[in-house]
Amino acid sequence: MTDMRAHRPESQRGAGLLISLVFVIVFGGLMLYLADYLLQPDRLPVQRISFIGEFQNVSREALQDVATPYVGKNFFALDLERLEADLSKVPWVARVSVGRRWPDTLQINFRETQLVARWNDSQWVTEDADVITLSTAAYTSLPRWFGPQDSHEIVQARHRQFSSILGRAGLRIDAVRYSARGAWQIEARPGDANDAMHIKLGRRDLQERLQRFMQAYTQSLVHMNEKLRVVDLRYPNGFALQWQETQETEAG
Repeated sequence: MTDMRAHRPESQRGAGLLISLVFVIVFGGLMLYLADYLLQPDRLPVQRISFIGEFQNVSREALQDVATPYVGKNFFALDLERLEADLSKVPWVARVSVGRRWPDTLQINFRETQLVARWNDSQWVTEDADVITLSTAAYTSLPRWFGPQDSHEIVQARHRQFSSILGRAGLRIDAVRYSARGAWQIEARPGDANDAMHIKLGRRDLQERLQRFMQAYTQSLVHMNEKLRVVDLRYPNGFALQWQETQETEAG
């Protein structure tokens, strides 16, 4: 007599696999149907555009003009990468990202280009160390940087270093000049003083020279800063000072 009990597990496994296969086919078919339904151009249209960002120089109308052709298109079928690329070309846009907000909103997050300094006579440096040309002469409160072509990143790094040293004594940098020969000059003013002092650093030992002067400045010169016009630090062991309407004197 044949024992049928030994064959029951194999038959059960076969039935289980068949049920699983049928389930996968049915589930896959439902997913394809649902995807086809959701991606139909006339279904789930985008009806709103929202902006997240601060409008100062970026034109809302310019962003709106770029995004408007996407209104009415299918919510899930939007080409967000293409829209981001088009929005990034709008003047003053530094960074932009686009997302969907259920059920019908296109959300645009943007950040404006931030200027950090005026570069030479007609250009500006952004926070991303890009040099751009603007038709406006606004932002006169920003520091001015001068230097040979393509040297703005070097000047930016030095400005940060010089500001750290001078800021401890309440001095604000108006301008940093970097010559083609590698010499540095700073224009700085204390607080809201009308006139700036010109600090000549030369080409070497910049940080050491500036720190040496700042030590003397905070100890004995800070109360006379409004009359101090020129500081020449290009001396091995000291510096020279020039006061308003006076002759140059040695110090250090």
